Amino acid sequence: MHGKYAVIALLLAGLAALVSFLVRIESRRARPEPVRIVEPAATPVELTASREEAESAAAGARVLFRCAGDEFEHLTLTSNARGEKTESWQKLFVVGANLGVALPGRYPTEFAATRADYTRWLEQMGSAGINVVRVYTILPSEFYQALAEYDFEHSDRPVYLLQGIWAELPVSNNLFDPDYSNEIRREIRDAIDVVSGRAVLPSRPGSAAGAYSADVSVFTLGYVFGREWEPEAVEATDSANPAASRYDGVLVNVPRGSPTEVWLAGMLDFLVQYEAVTYGTQHPVAFVNWLPLDPMFHPSEYADRWRTRESDNDIVTVDPRSIQTTPALRAGYFAAYHVYPYYPDFVFLDSTYRSYRDPRGEPDNYAGYLSDLKRHHAGLPLLVAEFGVPSSRGNAHHITRSTK
Repeated sequence: MHGKYAVIALLLAGLAALVSFLVRIESRRARPEPVRIVEPAATPVELTASREEAESAAAGARVLFRCAGDEFEHLTLTSNARGEKTESWQKLFVVGANLGVALPGRYPTEFAATRADYTRWLEQMGSAGINVVRVYTILPSEFYQALAEYDFEHSDRPVYLLQGIWAELPVSNNLFDPDYSNEIRREIRDAIDVVSGRAVLPSRPGSAAGAYSADVSVFTLGYVFGREWEPEAVEATDSANPAASRYDGVLVNVPRGSPTEVWLAGMLDFLVQYEAVTYGTQHPVAFVNWLPLDPMFHPSEYADRWRTRESDNDIVTVDPRSIQTTPALRAGYFAAYHVYPYYPDFVFLDSTYRSYRDPRGEPDNYAGYLSDLKRHHAGLPLLVAEFGVPSSRGNAHHITRSTK
């Protein structure tokens, strides 16, 4: 009898072991081992042309817009009474509008605007007297198609393009990171290909994609590279690359400057070389700057600084004047700033700006700052590439100190 129970127990144990084994097998089938996908290393984006080839391409490049002293100029074609055509440079005063990518109720990365939207907006811009539209990044192909069509149909009042080239900051905040710099060069290359109507961009999260066939280079005033560079990124870049104080480029150089200025010059040099060699064209170029990085000293940022400062907005500088161009860059170089009348605090705290009087004799701290900014960039066209005030219902910015 006891043997019978022993056999039964043995059978039950075996059955339990079999069930456990089958459960483990089924579990593995239900939850397969993850497959590791190793992405190939990004192909380096480099210029293959020699220095001599790049200089030769720049010398023969088409230039329709240029920087001349403190102003922009546009090459125009006119005819006299006998039908004889002549080319001449005409001054162009920029009256611009920024065009973002977000629509109400939609995420910016959706790029939800249609060609009809872009056409309507361009019509409205032209009717309002706007002659330049600035975009922050590459937009869908429908925008460039709409722009080309609008400008061909409105040759008497075209809306020119100021193409932005977006740049997220690297995780390390070191702009010289090789992978990051390669990615930025790819973004520059793509933007130029898009403007020239010769791009096919793959789908990427947060970016426009598709085939671009509309050549709007003849309607393009220039390129604005980058974003509002954060002071901490400038500090990190300058600290990590102390030896980078000079850049000897083909069309852009830095005789003496900070590492951040050297890096920016290298990217602009890549931009103008690539466009000249690949498409035989040149356009004016600039990098985005803003008030916390301007080249002026603001005493109000240091008065009672430990007690009142919100953040140090005068600790580092990126000076557009440190970047110079060679005669081969006939389209030229300009300074582009985002300038707000409410931030940083020194715009309305500095006594020089507070005491400034506009042509009507009225106090205008914003005009005071712009006058100071222009004085520090004499010889360069100064473009206020973005300005505005908050539209929130509540308080958008807390004044840290009384202005009285």
